[in-house]
Amino acid sequence: MDSQATTTAATFTQPLLFPTPSSLLHAPTNKQTNNTKYPCLICDVTKVDPPSLLDHLAREHKIVISDVAKIADLLIYLTYWKKRLIDKPIQEFASQIDTSSSLRPSAASTTDTTPTTPTTTTSSSTGGGEKEGGGGDGKVEQKAKVQTKQTTYYMLSDVLPEDATLRLHIRQQKLEEVLAKQQAERSDPSFDKKCLFCNASFKGDRNGLIAHMFQVHKFNIGRPDNLVDVSEFIGLLHNRLDHLQCLYCEKTYKSSAVLKQHMRKKKHFKLNPKNSSYDRFYASNYLEPGKHWQDIQKEIDAEPDDDDDDGAVVPPSVPSSSSSSSSSS
Repeated sequence: MDSQATTTAATFTQPLLFPTPSSLLHAPTNKQTNNTKYPCLICDVTKVDPPSLLDHLAREHKIVISDVAKIADLLIYLTYWKKRLIDKPIQEFASQIDTSSSLRPSAASTTDTTPTTPTTTTSSSTGGGEKEGGGGDGKVEQKAKVQTKQTTYYMLSDVLPEDATLRLHIRQQKLEEVLAKQQAERSDPSFDKKCLFCNASFKGDRNGLIAHMFQVHKFNIGRPDNLVDVSEFIGLLHNRLDHLQCLYCEKTYKSSAVLKQHMRKKKHFKLNPKNSSYDRFYASNYLEPGKHWQDIQKEIDAEPDDDDDDGAVVPPSVPSSSSSSSSSS
């Protein structure tokens, strides 16, 4: 990946926003251990979560990373670029973004400490003509100084061929890992989970559990061939229900009976497509990193489906083309 690096200068008229947790809402949240630390590209600082690390890069080193949601594994990406930047400056790889902002001193401020060129100051008197610097007799009128501060940021993006190759390599690597894990799960005899809504138990048969929940309870989490880490996925959903939380609107209720009544009445036997914590359980999110659940759901809804009397979409009982999370029940 030692292709010739090029830089591109760009000037933006709108303010540059710092990374926030919401900006990573749809980023692939690959499973990491509690000890995972994300390294800064420049200094020795590490952070335990991506939003904090991206905020540090922007504020302390003026570095931003484009399309973070489309990076299949941010830790691998950061580790690669940290090594590359040991011997070469960020300017050799990143696009330059120049931003400017206007600063107005407060009324009480009399000293200008900003190394910028202020606007011309003029004075006028009621007596003999105009004089500069407030000299002469009479009333003096002074215009407020307007100063411009310019900040340069450096953006890593797939405009650079090396970066584009790296992102593709990471995506392919993660997809291979996911498919291998998925294949192992299909024949895993240790699978042992109960239905989310009744006492039915399924050992070594994850597909049977998925089919049961849809056929009996009209609850669809997706097609079996599109799911990975199913045991953990079901465990996460069990935990939400144990805490009396609706899986769709995610409101909390005072008792299990009230929660079940709510889900039946509102037809909330489906997952919230805006909840990004489910993303890593779907193989399609590794095929198309950064693609939102809502977008995939629209594609599913646009396809001709066989609906039952309740409007529920029946998932295939055998593996088929991958799709994302649940359709409405």
